[in-house]
Amino acid sequence: MEALGESVLAVGNADLMRVHVHTLRPGQALEFAVEHGTLAKVKVENMQLQHAAFVSGAGEPGAADGDSQAASTVGVIAIAAGEGLVNVFKSLNARVVRGGQTMNPSVQDILAAVNSSGHQELIILPNNANLILTARQVAELTPHRVAVVPTETAPQGIGALLAFNFQADMQTNVEAMEQASHGVHTVEVTRSIRDVEVDGVQVKSGDMLGIYDGHIAETSDSADDALMRTLDHASIEGLEIVTIYYGAGTSESAAHAVAGRIRDARPGLEVEVVMGGQPHYPYVVSLE
Repeated sequence: MEALGESVLAVGNADLMRVHVHTLRPGQALEFAVEHGTLAKVKVENMQLQHAAFVSGAGEPGAADGDSQAASTVGVIAIAAGEGLVNVFKSLNARVVRGGQTMNPSVQDILAAVNSSGHQELIILPNNANLILTARQVAELTPHRVAVVPTETAPQGIGALLAFNFQADMQTNVEAMEQASHGVHTVEVTRSIRDVEVDGVQVKSGDMLGIYDGHIAETSDSADDALMRTLDHASIEGLEIVTIYYGAGTSESAAHAVAGRIRDARPGLEVEVVMGGQPHYPYVVSLE
């Protein structure tokens, strides 16, 4: 399968296996599979069209093709801050608990969402490293079966949700979502509130910080420059899509301008701009 496409995921054993692959020629993948066994529950989707609909906001909660989670025995709870990001998670059929940096939800907030979800099995996406332990505590306080996919950023959570399959069981979904989240890198830009040295970088109060996968990589006077400099720390090999979620401290026009700079600097990358509305972070960027 790896010779036929990318993002290959195989879960199961020699007798029964679920295989996921991204390929421009699905017929070849199906032909290969037929040669090695009997097929069941074949599903072929155009991810480019899905991504275009996702970016344009076409997927709304409760839409006809968005009711898949309602038919699933497994529910997903995501923690998110900012109207845009909240709407993104809702459009992907997650129940959202609001929270994020400086306003972390409590165990009780998440527990209430679990107990009122209508599902007996729940997957929690904390989308913040500081909330992973909090999310895991919920499992001990409810009769529901709860698993935590330890996403540390909103882009990782979105990547995990895109791998959710309403026809699959909980364990299969957890494995697929964890693998999908590992394939997403994140750049975050925020303003420093004090002088400090972190990750070997000297930071002054008021600097714009460029954070790559949780580590401070660059500082600058402007959010745009901090983003561009931090992107230099990311390997372009294998990258296909850059999604810029713009939030507090910047504007849609500024986000589109920096998207143009990224396209000029890295031809061939697909760069999208989405309103995230997240507080404290002018930019949260997904690299996939």
